[in-house]
Amino acid sequence: MINQDVHAVFLKQISESDPNALHVIVMDQAGFHMKQEDGRVPANIRVLPLPPYCPELNPAEWFGRVVKAPTVNRIYQSLKHLEDHIIAVARRWSEPAKVATLIHE
Repeated sequence: MINQDVHAVFLKQISESDPNALHVIVMDQAGFHMKQEDGRVPANIRVLPLPPYCPELNPAEWFGRVVKAPTVNRIYQSLKHLEDHIIAVARRWSEPAKVATLIHE
């Protein structure tokens, strides 16, 4: 289960991945997402919340649709086959310019 304690660990991992960088994290306002003023948010993390009810501004929402379309309504021999398929679909989106297209329709 994801909660604020798990989210705090996630933000700490991002922070420690490059301690000298300023990391800006864009998030929706899910209940488990931490606010900037929470003392557990590392000093080199800036939380940028999206406005409520704006999935069109959240690239993760678009990416979920991109992965879902070629994945659903298929039978996979195993969980490993499903994972391999999802990874293959996601790799098609590894170019920064292509990822940028997820931000605007």
